[in-house]
Amino acid sequence: MKYTLVEEASYTEEVERIGDTRRMDEALHGIMWGLATNPSEFDPIPNLDSLRIAKTKPWFWHGGVIPALSVLFQVDENACRVHLLAIKAEVPQDDDELL
Repeated sequence: MKYTLVEEASYTEEVERIGDTRRMDEALHGIMWGLATNPSEFDPIPNLDSLRIAKTKPWFWHGGVIPALSVLFQVDENACRVHLLAIKAEVPQDDDELL
């Protein structure tokens, strides 16, 4: 089953605040594919069963560092939609955290 991804305003605002949307798109490509094809495979948030979280690891490219990203989302099984609610970026503090 394929799910439709719905970017809520809160998610879109946070993406814009993080910046460099081209690199963000690259970093999120795998997560978005996973959310569109099998969102229930991502971890539920304890005590908030209707919310789930998907995470990336930070990685280095020739122009800098892509931060680790965490995407908070909710699945509407009846409508086959995944609502993207929030995104958070965490810049690694040292080289040991990089891929």
